[in-house]
Amino acid sequence: MNYSTALQSIDTLKALNFLELTPAQQGAYIHFPCPACQGKAVIKAYGDKKNLWYCPECKASGHIISLTMKLKGINYEEAKKLLEDKAFSNSAGKIEEELHLDYPLEYHDFLKNEGISSELCEAYGIGYCKKGIMNGHIALTVHDENGMKIAYVGINPKTRSLKIPKTFNPELYLYNYHRVNSDKEVYFTTNLLDCLRIIQKGNQSVCNFGLSYVSSEQFALLQNLEAISLFLEVDYIKEIAYQFATNSVNFHRFVKKI
Repeated sequence: MNYSTALQSIDTLKALNFLELTPAQQGAYIHFPCPACQGKAVIKAYGDKKNLWYCPECKASGHIISLTMKLKGINYEEAKKLLEDKAFSNSAGKIEEELHLDYPLEYHDFLKNEGISSELCEAYGIGYCKKGIMNGHIALTVHDENGMKIAYVGINPKTRSLKIPKTFNPELYLYNYHRVNSDKEVYFTTNLLDCLRIIQKGNQSVCNFGLSYVSSEQFALLQNLEAISLFLEVDYIKEIAYQFATNSVNFHRFVKKI
């Protein structure tokens, strides 16, 4: 397991609890006492820069493995092994029962400005939510590979940050996978809004919920597709393209992100 994959595979909340740092989660971010100054440090639990932490008060920073090295007085390999034993991967497993919760979802100016039509939103179960855990977010209905409704994920229209429920493990699914025709080209992206815009243009697309890597479960799904085109932000291209190549996925081409 390489450095980047090791960081992504660690459950942030589990790790911080194990280190007795009294974490407090707010969406994709978790606050905890800075080990250098005891101020309020922050670490990201999902998506880009997962498990990298920063303290705005004393400017200390690092990642979850180096943090474990410092607090436990051990070397890198020992810290990584310890975290793998205590905080490896998201604790939520596959969802076995259909979600029967239906949020009232409204078409929002944010969606209009992103070039996503009200017709697409109605057909795909997307809209602004005013109640529940998705309150104040653009909620997207998520299905598993068989089309069973399993969760909602949210996009904050002000910050564009993602809201992932604790009971939903994004590593186990691909957004919109159940709708694609496996014999035709499918665009793979890490950005949910890009995914929707690609669909809006009449193309097929799946998304890995903003993760900066592709999990083994997601690769298992992608193996069923004949032609995959990568539509990625620059920061993700090298790592994910390497993952595609080493996993023998039918990678077709890069599509330039405008």
